[in-house]
Parts: sequence; structure tokens; C-alpha cells
Amino acid sequence: MPGRRNRHRLRPLAAVCALLLCVAGLIVRAGLGADGVTQAVLKDDPIQLTGDYASEGTAESGERVLIVRGRCWLKQGDLVATARQMIVWRSLAGGRESLAVYLEDDVRVEQVGQTDQQTNAFLQISTRTGNVEDRFRSKSVGNAIEQDAMFQRAALRRQTVQRSGLTQTQFVVPQPDQSPPGGGRSILPMPGNRLRHVRLSPRSSMKIDIRTEKSTNTVPPEQITILTGGVNLVVEGDDRFGVIDLSADRIVIWSEATESGQFNFDSTQPLESQFQVYLEGNIVGRQSTNVLHAEQAYYDAREDRGLLLDAELSLRPPEFGGQRVRVRAERLRQLSRNEFHATNAWTTTSQFGHPGYRIQSSDIFVEPYYAQPLDLPLLGGDYDSARFDPETGAPRYREVPYVTSLNNTFVLNETPLFYLPYVAGPADDPNIPLRALTIRSDSVFGIQARSQWDILQILGIEEPPGIKLNLEADYLSKRGPVLGLNGEYIMHDLLGIPGTAIGEGLGVYVHDSGKDNLGADRRMLEPREQNRGRLTWRHQQELPNGFKYFGETGYLSDRNFLEQFYEKEFDTGKDIESVANLQQTGDSWQWGLLLQTQPYEFENNTEWLPRGDLTFLGEPLLGGWLNWSSHTMGGYAQLNQADPPNVAGDKFSPLPYYADLQGGVAMTRHELTAPLQFGWLNVVPYVWGEAAGWSDSVTGGSRDRLVGSAGLRSSIMFTKTMPWVQSSIFNLNGLAHKMVFDVDWSMTQSNRGLDSIKQWNEFDDNAQERFRQRLLQNTYPTFLTLPTQADPRNFAVRSGAGSGVTAPYHELVDDLHVVRLGWRHRLQTKVGPPERLRTKDWMTLDLEASLFPNATRDNFGETAGLLGARYAWHVGDRTSLLAGGARDLFNGGMELWNVGILSQRGTRGSVYVGARQVKGLGFESQILTTTASYSMSEKWISTFGTAFDLAEGRNRGQSMTLTRVGADFLIHFGGNFDASKGNAGFAISVEPRLGNWGNQSTQLGNLLGNR
Repeated sequence: MPGRRNRHRLRPLAAVCALLLCVAGLIVRAGLGADGVTQAVLKDDPIQLTGDYASEGTAESGERVLIVRGRCWLKQGDLVATARQMIVWRSLAGGRESLAVYLEDDVRVEQVGQTDQQTNAFLQISTRTGNVEDRFRSKSVGNAIEQDAMFQRAALRRQTVQRSGLTQTQFVVPQPDQSPPGGGRSILPMPGNRLRHVRLSPRSSMKIDIRTEKSTNTVPPEQITILTGGVNLVVEGDDRFGVIDLSADRIVIWSEATESGQFNFDSTQPLESQFQVYLEGNIVGRQSTNVLHAEQAYYDAREDRGLLLDAELSLRPPEFGGQRVRVRAERLRQLSRNEFHATNAWTTTSQFGHPGYRIQSSDIFVEPYYAQPLDLPLLGGDYDSARFDPETGAPRYREVPYVTSLNNTFVLNETPLFYLPYVAGPADDPNIPLRALTIRSDSVFGIQARSQWDILQILGIEEPPGIKLNLEADYLSKRGPVLGLNGEYIMHDLLGIPGTAIGEGLGVYVHDSGKDNLGADRRMLEPREQNRGRLTWRHQQELPNGFKYFGETGYLSDRNFLEQFYEKEFDTGKDIESVANLQQTGDSWQWGLLLQTQPYEFENNTEWLPRGDLTFLGEPLLGGWLNWSSHTMGGYAQLNQADPPNVAGDKFSPLPYYADLQGGVAMTRHELTAPLQFGWLNVVPYVWGEAAGWSDSVTGGSRDRLVGSAGLRSSIMFTKTMPWVQSSIFNLNGLAHKMVFDVDWSMTQSNRGLDSIKQWNEFDDNAQERFRQRLLQNTYPTFLTLPTQADPRNFAVRSGAGSGVTAPYHELVDDLHVVRLGWRHRLQTKVGPPERLRTKDWMTLDLEASLFPNATRDNFGETAGLLGARYAWHVGDRTSLLAGGARDLFNGGMELWNVGILSQRGTRGSVYVGARQVKGLGFESQILTTTASYSMSEKWISTFGTAFDLAEGRNRGQSMTLTRVGADFLIHFGGNFDASKGNAGFAISVEPRLGNWGNQSTQLGNLLGNR
């Protein structure tokens, strides 16, 4: 930015920046109360405007208005003005462009070697049309600027200036009662009424020695006071910093002279008045929980400038979760109200006099920075409520210190570990360039050195707001080197399009020289090639007029890479796909256009080239007697059946409901409902019908299907309140029992059976399909095809997964007659303080069952089925008893249940003990699991997990971690055993306690507390 210090910028050392900002509150200080106005004669010099964030709108007068926040800078010829916030009115007339500029907060106006500092100022300047250049880091257009609070203050100030009719010709600083001379530029102060309260007292029992005299050598005269013998100085009145408490052996104060020439130990004075302080000897400053130590200090409150020598600051910044941070500097300068420069400084969270580790820097610069809120959940969340004030519509901003640190060395004891020439960026991220470092060993990957780095810090590039980009550099002794890049972003008004864009990406390359171990009977699988990897990029963007775009690009080198190297994502994460989806949503309708391709053939998938969808929901008909909903889709598709793995030992059987087909697919489904209300009884008769067609089938010709269904949904609720039920043991403050009976009867008929239609719309993720592809060989070796009791499509039809009007897999319907019953209970109580009681579910129970009148056709000969139960008892805020189950009564039907107890004890620890059964045709498993974390003492924390299969009498695996909590480091000792893979591993990691950075890998933040 022109006119500013030319410094390289990267990411921050958050401890440094948070700490340096507190210097302003630990020294005596005052804001400026004088306001200024500047007007200009006509000039042809170009005008330059810059700032962090700008919002553009149109005022009622028709003028173009800019609201600028963060590092505002204006220049025309020899005039330079800076501020933290700025309003600019721009108008064109007679071949000239005129600017009316209101500046607020930390205003500085410089011209011909003169500098004036104000709380706010007003300028009027002009130049030839097209001679104005503006550059902003981010700019939004079409905002409601009239309701912005700063705009309202600026408009009032502009009206005052216009009424005054001033025409000034030179740069002066007049007194409040002076009339400005004519012509040029001037600054007109407006009186302020803010006051500071100063109190002095002895530091100890020793008497203060005081000398004071009035000096007439200055204009205006000043009072010079010298206090020795140990002095305590308390300053109040500046709401930004609260009460400031300073003490030193000797203090010199320069203030405005009093009429009597005497010094008052208790005085009140305007914040705009002169007040300069020099402190010396054992300086201690306190503000809230922050503490300052120094040998010499000087501060000029009116000019907002200061200097500290041999200073050390200790504070608890919010970014570090209450952990104390220390910064020591040979010299610390305050350049303005919130701009600082520290020389020969180090930062640490160690509380030892000689820290075990520190970050040493030759220079640290801090300046204010405005940023939009970025604490938004990725791929979800209400972004507009965070970006804009819901009442005024004005953009929200947060002030963040911006830090530039030069010649940074991370020192362990006295050994330097790594060096970065410069680090810079906003201070709301406490991370250092090394994001993670782990050393471990196991029998699958061998000895592993895994690290993650902030690549923008390493390359010396300023990190754009809302963007994270990390470099992954690993070495696995049994597999080879790993190199990857991952990141995420939240961006507003991308490419000038209003709205929020969010996304994430990951790319990884592995030169693999080992063999895959996927567990059980797949422990020695030879990869088809050594060059392996993945690529994933997911993007979501809001667009005008209710449009949204969802896009994803995905690639996998081979079918087993994800399961081997990213097992948790493979088991529970979203499938990796290549998709582009554009949607527009109205009050009760939505349409979308989908394009989906697949770059690999080893998974069951469908390519849509393209596909369109149109949906209407709850449209009233006949004056509201009926409601109509519909879903219509059509497109060209290529259905792919997964290719065999071609890897020796990798068992595989194709799923029968996939095939290699291509052609047109179309479907339209419509539903009519007639909601009726009889008191508490809700009755909804409904009918729906579907017509679908496929141009390609297994037989080689086209295929169509007609489906019709009629049914009745009904529910009734009963409530009983019991205010007399009170218990301090169970935390009961009254009790209410809410009970709901619901029933859904339906009869569905289709002219074509489910077996004659392939699954063009995927209904399960790849991990589950991969498991089913091995079932026929490892669980049902005597069967030629998958038993119908284990066919997931039969379960989906019986449970009604494809019967809804908007069901994404419309193929999953067939002839079915079913009555679904539900009986749901809620026992609720009131908790919280008496003035803010809230309702809490104390106990819940849901019971479900389905009846099949045509049992032979629909439920393998059993009338009742799909029995289910879910139970939860929240005994207290920290302890819950959980249970659930599902069962079918036919031979070989599912028998699932689970029961467990969860107890969380805050910073002391948590424990879960549970058991679950999975039983079906040909397999049974009963797993007992226990997980616990426990703070054994102030120095040791343990985490433990184990699983054992009671039905098979087989150990499933264990994991355990012990953490030694030190003042400087967290030392982790970990081990794990995976019985399925026969894999035992051990890991040791050492992490510096730099805020929450040292707690992330083991999730110990809640147990560490303020230790």
C-alpha cells in the first residue's frame, strides 16, 4: 500500500500480536478529542483511495457512496490522510469529480511536513474526471448504506460543514474559538467532553518525594512534576482499556500548567489535554490479568506514542484458551494508538524464567486490520447472518491486529530448530508455520515421520482472508515418500458475484513400494502400480436470485488407495465424485441441472450427461383442501458396474442390481394430500403415482414402469404435566409426559417388479458396497447369488425408503401393503436459572413396528417386522444412558441392539462403556467397547480405548495414550493394536504449548484447562 511501511507479509505469531496490543492499555494513555474538517481548492492532482474492505451504495441524493474499513489511505498531491474507517461521497459535474470524505478513528492528516492527529475529520477535494484511482482488498456493491451507523454520523457532520460555508486556503490547526482564515485546507477541532481521572499514591510505606514547577518556556505553559521514592499511578476514564495501574521507583509527568502551579495527587482532566509520563526503575503495570515489567518507559497520551526499554509482557489472550503468554523485547515503541514496533523480542508460553522454548524475532510490527467474520462452518451455515447486521443490513467487521515479524527462529532450549525470514498476517490464528509433526511406527507403514506446514508462510505470500493452505510432507519407511497439498476457503463475492463461496481441496501423491494391508483375509495385496494418489476439490457458491452451485472434482489412482491411506474417510466420509450441480430454489419449488462423470471404473456409479430435476412441494389446490407435490426428472445416463479388482487375494463378486447400461432415464411422480384436523387428531389421506421409463435395459430394449399408491397418515398427542415432581438428585424441576401415537397405512402397486429394474440412482456409499462385494465369498460361499434376506434393496422397499415424492432413488418401490406404527414418548423437565428456565428432554423412548397383511409376498412369511426401539435417559447434564435395537422376525432377519452409558466430567475426564450386537443370516457379532479419558494428576493425562467381540471370543483392538503435561511441552506416548490387520504401533510426539496448537492432535484441550 502506498505511503506505508514496505514490509513482507505472511501469517502471524498470534501471541506476539495479542500481547503487543495490550501495551496500549498497560501504559497511561488518552484518546484524541479534537475533530477536524478540511476543505480544498480545485486541483488537478490525481486522487488515490485504498483500504481493506469497501461497501458501495447510492445515497438518497443519488451520489455514489463508499464505506471503507481497515487501513484507509487517501492521497492527493502533498495531502496524505489515513484512518481506520472512511466514508466517501463521489459526484461528477463540469468535467470534474468531487469527493467529500469523512475519516474516523486514528485519523492522521499530513501536508508539507505538518501532521495533525484527530478522532475524526472531514475533507472536500476534487480533480479532473477519471483522475480518481481506488484499490480495495475486497469490495461489495449494492449495499444498504443509509442504515450504517458510521454513515449516519458522517452525513450529520457533512451537513454541519455545508452550513458553515467555510473556504480555507492553508493548513492550520485553529483553537476552538478562532475563526478559520479563508482559502485552502484547514482542520477545525470540535470540543470533546471525555475525561481522564489520575490518582497517585505511595508504592510502599516510604514517603513520596515530589518536586513540581511551572515551565513558561513552552506554549502553552506546562507543569513538570518529578516523583521519587516509589509511586503508584492509577488512570481511569478511557472505556477502551478500563482501569490502568502502574507503579515505578521514579516518575516524571508533563501536564498542562495549573493556575496555582501546584500538583494534585487526585485530578480530573480532558483526554485532549497534554499528559506525558516517564517511568523508571522496577516498572510494573497491571490491567485485568495482564502484567507488564520494564526498566524504563515513556508515553505521550495526546500523541498516542510511547517507548519501553527492556520490557516483558505477560497476558492471557483469548486465542490461547486462557493460557498465559510472555513477550520480552529490548525496545518496544508505540507508533500510534494501536501500532507498535518491538526490537529484539522473543515470545513463549513457558512460565520459567529461562523458557524451554521461544520464538526469537529481530523486529515485530503490529497495526490494526479489519476482517469479515470467518468462523463459519465449512459447507454449511447461515453466512449472511454472520456477514451483515440483521437490523441495519450493514456489513459486519471485526478488528484484528495485523503482525509482521522479521528474522524468526524457533529455539528449543538454546538450539535453533528452524528459521523463517518473515511471518505476517492477522493475529486471530495462533499457528506457527509447522502445523503438525508426528513420529510413529507400525507394521503397515513402518517408521513414519509426518509433518504439515503452512505453505504460504514458507513461500512468503500473504494469506488471503478466509483461505488455509497446508503442505503435507511425510516419509513412511515401508511405503515411501508422501507429498500432499490441502486447504479450505471461505470467500465473499467471488469474481464480483454477490454471495458466499466455500470449498475444500486435497491432493496427495505416494510413491508406494509396499503392500496393502486392509485387514482380515486381505493383508498382503500387491498394488497394481507404485505411483498412487488422490485428488479432491469441493466447491459451493451462493448466486443471485436464489441460485446455488455445488461442484466437486475427484480422482483416485486405484480402488484400494483410499481404504489403505485414509481409512476413516473411506468408512464414514462422502464418496469421491466429479459433479457439477446448479439449483434455483423458490418458496415451494426447486429446479436443478446436474452433470456427473466418473474417471474410474472400479466403483459402481452412474454418469449423468446431463440430468434435470423439477420439484414442487405443498402447492395448495381447491382453496387449500388439497396439497399437491411433485418431482420430475430426466436425463441421459451411463450406469457402470464395478470392474473386478485384478489384485490377487482381493475377493470380489459383482452386485446384481448394477450393470453396464446407457440411455435416457425419465420419471415423474405426483402426490395429493388432504390434511384434516379433528381436535388433537391429525388425519391425512394421500395418493401418489409415478410414471418412469428407461431407454436401455438388460434385455437391450426400452422399459417403462407405472406405480400407484394410496394411504392414510394419522397422529394424536397426549400430554400430562406433573409440576410436583421435584428431585435434586435427578435435577428434576417438574415433569411433563408427551406421548404421540402415529400410523401410516399404504398400499402400493407396480406393473413391474423390482428385480427387472437396475439401480440407476445410487443409494449406498462405496464402503458399504465394497463390503457387500465380498459377502458372497466370505459369508455365503454356498450361495450362487446374494440371499434375498441380505439384499439391501428389499430392506429399502419394506422400510419405505423410496416411497416419498422427493426420494432420490425412485427405483426402490414394489408391490407392498404395510401398516407402520409408532409410539413416541418424551419426559421433559425445566433446567437453568429461575429467570431463564429452558425445556430439556430428561428421558425419551421411541417404539416402532410394521405390519404386512400380505406377509408371504412382502415380509418373508411374517406379518410383523421392522421392530425398532430407541431409548435415552439423560440422568444429569454429564451422564446419559443410551440404548436401541431393531429386529425382523423372519428366519435370517436382522437382530441389532446396542446399550451404553456415557459420563462426562469436564476437565476431569469422560468414559463410555457399551455393547452392541449385529446378527443376521450367516453372521453374528457382539462387540464390547470402552473408551475413557482421565486426568490422573496435574502432570499426567491418559486416554484409552478397547473393543472385544464376545460372540467370536476375539480381541478387536486397543489404543492408549499417556500425556505428560509440562510447563513448556506436551509429551505424548501412544500405542495401538488392530487385530484385524495384525498391526501394532507406537508413537512419541513432543509439542510446544503455544496456545491450543499443542492440544489439537490428541484433543486434550478440554482436559488441560488452564494448566
